[in-house]
Amino acid sequence: VLAQYWKDFSAELIKGMFLILLCMSVLSGFTVLLSDYVGKDSNLIITFSIFILGLLSDRYMGSVQDSNVVAQTLYRFTPNFHIYLVSDTIVFQRYIPMSYLFNSVMYTVMFLSGLFALSIVLFDRKEIA
Repeated sequence: VLAQYWKDFSAELIKGMFLILLCMSVLSGFTVLLSDYVGKDSNLIITFSIFILGLLSDRYMGSVQDSNVVAQTLYRFTPNFHIYLVSDTIVFQRYIPMSYLFNSVMYTVMFLSGLFALSIVLFDRKEIA
């Protein structure tokens, strides 16, 4: 019975799962950043909002960014979660190049570096009673 599940298995599925893991790590970085200042329910709502905003950033903020300073700033500091979602590629059995994975890893590392640096600064300022 397991053999029929493994016959459709491809390496592209592993690459897609790896990209989703990278996406979840960026979301976890936001959760760590917010954890000391907001409650768990607020953290969940804000992190989910950042996820939705990140999915829509290319579509809506990318086209408006030339004229509006606020949209341009928001576009620059919002993570682009669309780069992690390659479900169409997997469904239509296309190839995910290793250069795309490398660029996604570098984007994640840079974004997490900024988030964790900001987290360190904010945690240093917080007094623990």
